[in-house]
Amino acid sequence: MKIILASHGDLAKAFLDAAKMIVGPQEDVFAFGLYPEASLEKFEKDITEKIKEFTEQGEDVIVFTDVFFGTPFNAVVHIMNCLKFYHFTGISLPILLEVLSLKDIEDAETLNAHILEKSSSVFINVNHFLEEQN
Repeated sequence: MKIILASHGDLAKAFLDAAKMIVGPQEDVFAFGLYPEASLEKFEKDITEKIKEFTEQGEDVIVFTDVFFGTPFNAVVHIMNCLKFYHFTGISLPILLEVLSLKDIEDAETLNAHILEKSSSVFINVNHFLEEQN
């Protein structure tokens, strides 16, 4: 399974760099950032080529984007019209770490269900959490 991170600016790369610090090198994860001076068409083309490369090899691909209805999100949705892959938006480091720990042992459908289940437990109001602990 291959993982692609797509974001505004350096966010995707920063997520990947942070994940590498925690879980080590990641050969099957790729980061793409869209920058103000860059071409949206090139951003979309680069991601399309990477997804196509993997799907033609029979690999499952999960793409994570940073913001619902943001430009990277919209570019990836456009790619979904011609290629089959999984797309989640609202990526967070805890979710990325969870995916990286399971991507080689779970099939894509099981991992996708796990991502949705886990996502509700990684965004925590710490004030409420601490109140409940007391």
